[in-house]
Amino acid sequence: MMRNILRCNFEAAGLLLALLSCFFFSWHSVLVKVTQIHPLVLTMFRMFFQGLYVVPTIIYRDETFFGNPEDRKFLWARAVLGATGISLIYYAYHNMAIGDASVIIFAAPVFTSITACVFLREKCGIFETVCVFLTFAGVVLIACPPWLFEGVAPGGQTKRDILAPIAAFGAMVIISIVYVILRKFRHIHYSTILFTYSLWGVLQSGVLVFILDVWSIPNCLLGNISIVAIGALANLGQICMTKALQLESAGGVGIVRTMDIVFVYIWQWLVLDESPRLISTLGASVVILAVIATGIKKVVINLEKARIQQSKTLRLAAKIVSA
Repeated sequence: MMRNILRCNFEAAGLLLALLSCFFFSWHSVLVKVTQIHPLVLTMFRMFFQGLYVVPTIIYRDETFFGNPEDRKFLWARAVLGATGISLIYYAYHNMAIGDASVIIFAAPVFTSITACVFLREKCGIFETVCVFLTFAGVVLIACPPWLFEGVAPGGQTKRDILAPIAAFGAMVIISIVYVILRKFRHIHYSTILFTYSLWGVLQSGVLVFILDVWSIPNCLLGNISIVAIGALANLGQICMTKALQLESAGGVGIVRTMDIVFVYIWQWLVLDESPRLISTLGASVVILAVIATGIKKVVINLEKARIQQSKTLRLAAKIVSA
């Protein structure tokens, strides 16, 4: 009995780590929103501290900073996409409600089925198509473009109000591509992936900051602490999510990750004093439904694979015994 209890606790640890990751990422979103710094500058600082935090892990585990030569092409592709995605995410957080932006961004698991179909030639059936359609519908409800929702969309929409949902959607597409790329090198330790990702992020955002001349830093201690905290929270969230995926199936973790959206909406209401619009809430509900449905399907598929494997093992054992 005690063995079963310990086994249950170990299995639940993956889901608890995924939930803790959601908590860290949600507060990271809040700090990005309230820190009044250009998104590119914020990206540069986040990448710098994120890379700094993983250096001790690389040294302690005797990992390589840039991976094996045969893996570097994929590592740098992940780095370029990841850094671009973070810049788009921060732009969206700065220019729209963080709850609405988070819903669009965290719909990436649903869109991954499309990118996997394109790049890995995986099958994309009716179920995946319906989930993608629901995600698009939810994103449209959240963005609420005035040419589709005349009389419902908030008045006085600016160029940024239109570009922010597009940036969030672009980040979601990039994240879904990153998920596909990460399948190619699961054997590489997360610290190496994060270091190359962070190094490129610092270089890319630094060059863009210089070209666009948008350099700025906070004039108060609290603002400087927020910058350090953004990097720390992002790193903690990433580590918890990585460990969660090692202990739990991707489908189960994907379902728990919807709590990130719930947390962000709670902080948006309690901390930022921003109430979500009814039509945005409806769109968020549609997207969350699609994400949960995708996660449940992955769980069912994994359970079926485990059952088939167990059946094969039992049949093999029976043959050995009978022989």
